[in-house]
Amino acid sequence: MRSRLIVMIVALAVLAGCSEGRDADGPHRIEVSGEGEISLPAELADLSLGFEVMADGAYEASERLRAKVNPLVEELRGSLPEGAELQARSLAVAPQYRWNEGERSLEGYQATRSIQLMALPVAELGEWTSRLSEKNPQRLSVTNFRLREGDTAEQQALARAFRSARRRAQALADSAGRELGQTLSIQEQQVSQPGPHRMMAADAREADEFEAGHVQAQADVRVTFALE
Repeated sequence: MRSRLIVMIVALAVLAGCSEGRDADGPHRIEVSGEGEISLPAELADLSLGFEVMADGAYEASERLRAKVNPLVEELRGSLPEGAELQARSLAVAPQYRWNEGERSLEGYQATRSIQLMALPVAELGEWTSRLSEKNPQRLSVTNFRLREGDTAEQQALARAFRSARRRAQALADSAGRELGQTLSIQEQQVSQPGPHRMMAADAREADEFEAGHVQAQADVRVTFALE
């Protein structure tokens, strides 16, 4: 996924002295709104894997799953890189039914448990997905990409939105033969970080099959400048 940078500006200029009833000698101002969007290479990623076991009885299903997953949880806890975190959810058991011509029959019991590995370095993600695939999970996916500093992308999007709004205001001031003055107010309209991610199938065995993602953020601001 290629890094991209898009900045879009939609501007609305308002001169305070132009409205009816406004003192013509009062301060003149110009108001613009701007939008900035940025995409940065991800630094960290979250992995999720899930295990399932079927058995005739609920107790048998849960015990078979514990025997499979518990040693893996302990192994992972002792090998996580610095800053990473493991979250293991509680085991769940549910009956599984089969319907045949309107009749329901019990097939057995399914035990499930999921594990999340949070904040793994992207540089090591291919190795981790390959290693975890060997444990034969029923589900293995990359659920989120992020930066080490969570607000980095948002801050950069806000800064770009403001700079773009200022450039627009400067162009409008120049067109009107005026000097652009100080910033009078800044309003943050919206900041969002969609957090795109790429899914990883459980049968992906090779480390080089993984392609890292990007972290995106978008910001909208409304800025009022003085006109001199």
